[in-house]
Amino acid sequence: MSKLLDIATFTGIIKPGDIYILTGESRPGADAGPIEYLYTIRSVEEIAPAIEMEMEIVLAEMYEYKQFLGLSKKDCQICEINLLCYDKTLEKEVKFSLYLHKIQTFEENLREIKRTFRIP
Repeated sequence: MSKLLDIATFTGIIKPGDIYILTGESRPGADAGPIEYLYTIRSVEEIAPAIEMEMEIVLAEMYEYKQFLGLSKKDCQICEINLLCYDKTLEKEVKFSLYLHKIQTFEENLREIKRTFRIP
C-alpha cells in the first residue's frame, strides 16, 4: 500500500485473546462468506496487513486505496475502518469502509442464548 497504515492507529481496538474477522459488511448478522476465504485477526499487528491485503489484492480490481480516514467503534463488537478510495467503476473517489467484527467465544454465546431463552 502506498499510504502505509500505522499500527499505533489500531492500538486498543483488539482485546488480547479475542478473535476478529475483517469484512465489508457492517451488520453483525451478515454472512461472512465461505469458510475457505475467512481468516482471523488476533493481534493489533495483523490489522494493517489485513487491510492492505484486502485493498491491494482482493478488492484491487474495484478500488484503489488513497488514504486512511480513521476508525469508529460501532459497539464493543464492531469497529469501522474508513478509507478514501478511487472507485474504478464510478471513476471517482469514494469513502469505503471495512469492518472488524469480534467473534463471540462459546461462553459468550452460551450466556446470550441463556438470557434470550430465560434459562438460569
